[in-house]
Amino acid sequence: MPIWKYLRVIPAFFTLFACATGPGNFDDEPGSANLSLQLSGLESSTPVVSHDGFILTFTHFALSFSQMQLGEASVEEAFSADIFSETASGLAVLEDMAPGDYSSLALTLGMTGNPPLQGNSILLEGEARKGGSKCVLNVQLQADGTALEVDAGDEGVSVVSGEETQLLVQVDPNAVFAGVDLGGLCQNGATVMISAAQNSQLAEQILGNFSSAFSL
Repeated sequence: MPIWKYLRVIPAFFTLFACATGPGNFDDEPGSANLSLQLSGLESSTPVVSHDGFILTFTHFALSFSQMQLGEASVEEAFSADIFSETASGLAVLEDMAPGDYSSLALTLGMTGNPPLQGNSILLEGEARKGGSKCVLNVQLQADGTALEVDAGDEGVSVVSGEETQLLVQVDPNAVFAGVDLGGLCQNGATVMISAAQNSQLAEQILGNFSSAFSL
C-alpha cells in the first residue's frame, strides 16, 4: 500500500500557505526567522520514555529537508540535522519577512547522501528496552518532496520588524512511534530494520506519524 495514503501530504508546490495578519506598513523594516530543531522530552541526554513503557535511547535521529516555508515566504535550501542529543540551531533562515503574525509553518523532506543519512530522508536508530525485552531499531525512510506541517499552536509565529525570530521546532519521538508494537518487535532482541524493503507497513506507519510529530 503506498506510503502517501498515510500522510496528510502538502503538495510539493505548497498549496498550504500560512495567513499573515497585520503585515505592517511598507516603511517597516523586515524581520527574519531562524530554524532550530530539538527532540521534545529529551533533557541532558536522558532517554525518552515511549507511549508503552519502553525506554528509547537514540544514537541517531537524523532528518533531511529541502525547503522551509512560513507564510508565502520560503527558502529552498538543503539542510539536515541529527538531533538525538542536542538542539540543532541555525539550520535555515528566512530573510526579508514582512512583520506580522503567521499561523503555520511547513518543512519539506529531502534526501542527502551525506552520513549518517546516506540516501535517506529520515534515519532513526536506537535501543528500545523494557525489563528483559530489548532490541535495536533502525528506521530508514525515503520521502523526498513530502511536506509536513508544523503545529504552530494558538499564537502562531510573530515576526517583529528589524528582529530575528527564533523558530525552535520540537519533534516528539513518542508521536513518531505511536501505535508501533515495540513489544512485538523486541521479542528476539535483534536489530529490527524498518524501511520500504523490510517491514514496509511499519515504515509507512512511522512516516505517516511524522505528520503530527512537529510543533513549536
